Amino acid sequence: MFIGYTWRLAVILCLIVMLLVGIMPRIGATQPASVVTYVRRDAIIDSYHLYLLDVNYRLSMRLTYFDQSNTQPAWSPDGRYLLFRAGGDFNFTTGRNRTRRIFQMNFLTYTQRLLTTNGREVNEDSPSWSPTGRIAYAIYQSGHWDIALTHPNSAQTQLVSASPAQSYMNTPANEHTPRWSPDGTHIAYLVGGDFVNEIALADANGMNARILTTGMRVLAGEFDWSPSGTHIVFTSQRDGNIEIYMVNIANGALINLSRHPREDFYPKWSPNNDEIAFISTRNGGQHLFIMTMDGGNIRQITHGNMSVSHVNWSPDGQWLVYSAAPTYRYNRYLFVISTDGGQPRQLTFSSDDDFLPIWKPK
Repeated sequence: MFIGYTWRLAVILCLIVMLLVGIMPRIGATQPASVVTYVRRDAIIDSYHLYLLDVNYRLSMRLTYFDQSNTQPAWSPDGRYLLFRAGGDFNFTTGRNRTRRIFQMNFLTYTQRLLTTNGREVNEDSPSWSPTGRIAYAIYQSGHWDIALTHPNSAQTQLVSASPAQSYMNTPANEHTPRWSPDGTHIAYLVGGDFVNEIALADANGMNARILTTGMRVLAGEFDWSPSGTHIVFTSQRDGNIEIYMVNIANGALINLSRHPREDFYPKWSPNNDEIAFISTRNGGQHLFIMTMDGGNIRQITHGNMSVSHVNWSPDGQWLVYSAAPTYRYNRYLFVISTDGGQPRQLTFSSDDDFLPIWKPK
């Protein structure tokens, strides 16, 4: 029995290595040669786990086996490590929600460990990896969420501390969902609640923080840095309608990019800095669109009766991976499509719910 288990483990490790270094046989030369991680929800037992997917070979491999929800994958800049959040689901044995903790997975050794030495009752959320190697995340203690920093090879963590007069970070307000600028010199994060917030900006050490938007009612999680690091695009409920705005981080100037009476949301900036992918209901259904960074040249990418919910650009900016479900159905599948449109290629076929695809860095 032990030998059989060892043999299966060796096969799994070999497949993972082949996926990560790119030597797995490819199907279709016109498709991108990349790896994606995503979340799968088991509809029967309501559990969430991370999977690894070769986009061309359409081979999925389960990564997490904790008896709790595993979500929020975040790749390291070199693609050797993956952060994820485990916990947060209801524990029927204790009658309480499980503590949320962030884990780090090493793809060279296929080992997983807690990222920090925070206490068992401290909740952690929304890990974000800096291009310079630091990690920012949200930590819940003393009745509110704060922003903390740590390093990937150290279990020690440190709150970013500053007086309220100098910084909005680690004040009685909830600060959460940190995201690093492309050059690692700034952290953007949300101030507010579970649904609507304002965007704040701070230096990499948490100092010189300031509120970047006021009265914009930014939807939780829906903001993205431009690759140039000069702007942030986000979803807003400012006027009661869901629209996509862009803010200049230097002067706070705002532009309504979508300008449409229907809902436009989930903006994602292309790696080439010139286009923004987003989801819209403007032509019926819930489809994927692309516009230029000034809100012009809008073109529809997906069609039919599939409802799109998440989207991400390939590292080369030529492809989009997204999750979508047939109309009136809950379970989603993953698809890949060229940024020029055309016929999408289905990547997953499970009866469970697949969503939140994240491309592995080059």
